Amino acid sequence: MGRFSRRREQAEQLAAEVAALRQQLEALGSRLDVVTSSTNGQTKKLDELTATSTDLSARISQVGTEVTHQLSELSNDLERLAKEQARYQIAFRQDLAEVADLARHDPSQDDRSASAREINS
Repeated sequence: MGRFSRRREQAEQLAAEVAALRQQLEALGSRLDVVTSSTNGQTKKLDELTATSTDLSARISQVGTEVTHQLSELSNDLERLAKEQARYQIAFRQDLAEVADLARHDPSQDDRSASAREINS
């Protein structure tokens, strides 16, 4: 019977080891479920952030294009206004020159000069 009890002890010892291994395996399985769940949540959040980032990038590109277009239009408008102002300045100077010429050649001044010459003679 010694052999039988020894084998029985070995069987009980193996059964205890198997039970301990099962508990460890179950604990590892539970931990794996938690990690997998956490990873899935993080993956979902990462996917959401990636989509948001892509949307923002597209919007920034669109806004940049629109700003560039508006700046170009503004530049064209400023150039047109500068040319128009230059034309007005030239016309104003020409008008001033005409007024100055008229003032220098005012017929009433010619009459006064003639009157003054007649008085002096």
